[in-house]
Amino acid sequence: MTERTATFEIDSRGDARSASRALDELYNRFREEDFSKDSDDGTDEMLEEFEALRDAVDDESAGQLIVTYRSRGDGSPPPSS
Repeated sequence: MTERTATFEIDSRGDARSASRALDELYNRFREEDFSKDSDDGTDEMLEEFEALRDAVDDESAGQLIVTYRSRGDGSPPPSS
């Protein structure tokens, strides 16, 4: 399994706004993808967790936003939608 991590330091209001906008964009894309599906594959729960994460960054307190991507490592492509 391959893992990639990016850490974003949130030290100012500008950093918090930038992180919040990035999370808004991701949230909206996941939500749009959920609307285009007919299945219930746990996306609602993921969206709720993402919304909570977005709201936490919106309070503009200092912190870190850590994004991690873990590949399956078996060479299989993502499932088609």
